[in-house]
Amino acid sequence: MTSNSPRHPALANPEDPLAKIDAPEATDVSEIELSIPLDTVCAIIDLAHDLMGKTASSGDDDEPDEEDVRLSVLEDRGDDSADLELRSVIHDLGIEARVDLVALMWLGRDGGDWAELRQIAEEERNGRTADYLCGTPHLADHLASGLDLLGRGCPA
Repeated sequence: MTSNSPRHPALANPEDPLAKIDAPEATDVSEIELSIPLDTVCAIIDLAHDLMGKTASSGDDDEPDEEDVRLSVLEDRGDDSADLELRSVIHDLGIEARVDLVALMWLGRDGGDWAELRQIAEEERNGRTADYLCGTPHLADHLASGLDLLGRGCPA
């Protein structure tokens, strides 16, 4: 059987009854309940901001110059207390809270539908959430943007 109606709803004529394909509806942000408390997200944002100023080594010259010595203070090291604290906070979250945190970061970074992002985060869940999030550039900004898109924010 052939039809003049395309399969994708965006390509269909709105008057065509076959165009009413079950497309997922966008989630109303006012109905979204996070499994992670807002104050915890805000604390994670603060810790991630602390790490954003860190930078990798300024180069791999044989001899360090004054700039290398000055920047070495900013290098991100595995024993950094802010990094360890951020990883600890994320690791100590429950599974659902970690899923929400990843989905929130994706929402702030890329936009999209909350329910869909959360489902993907649930499906891709593993034991390396802290490593993943701590390795994400601009984590604090993405989380803050995600909160904004959900109509929430951290107190000033």
